[in-house]
Amino acid sequence: MLLHPGEVFGDVRGVDHNQILVDQIVDKDVINNAAIYPRLDILDETPASFAATMATNLGGVVACTDAALRQMITTGVGRIMNVSTFADIAPLPASAAYAVSKGAARIYTRALVADLGDRFPQIVINDWMPGMLATDMGIADGLDRERKAGKLSATEIYRLPSDHEWSCAVGIGDKEDAAQLPKEKEGKTLRD
Repeated sequence: MLLHPGEVFGDVRGVDHNQILVDQIVDKDVINNAAIYPRLDILDETPASFAATMATNLGGVVACTDAALRQMITTGVGRIMNVSTFADIAPLPASAAYAVSKGAARIYTRALVADLGDRFPQIVINDWMPGMLATDMGIADGLDRERKAGKLSATEIYRLPSDHEWSCAVGIGDKEDAAQLPKEKEGKTLRD
């Protein structure tokens, strides 16, 4: 597994472990990107297998977000991006648990924004649908466009969004100076 500086890896299903994972994060950005995709026909799915998928794909997002928010609300600054998918919009066969869990995670993201957006405007929360990636869950040539565009080196599996790309993803990119580093923006509101 290729980890970039600032990335952490762990089992997100255990709520107690998520604070340990979040404590390893050195900056204020959290990207929830954990998922399992068991590919089970609905007649082969059991309540236990469905719950296991929900525990990772939804429970992991909830637990890691909660752990990160406990730190972020002390400063009022941070970003949480939940990697999402179209699976809940157009489920594929043998993907019920995956589709439901990822759709619930998208709803959770919107609920976070509704609950926290007015109180903590500098904690930016959004989801991101990167499209089909070259992973076990994606397609083999999913990253070709990124590589051809020069956004990925030959050794990178994926790239994290830049600070300005984060801002554009949540609709505030035109309201900030893209040339400023995150530290220079810290503590500023969009009105500053």
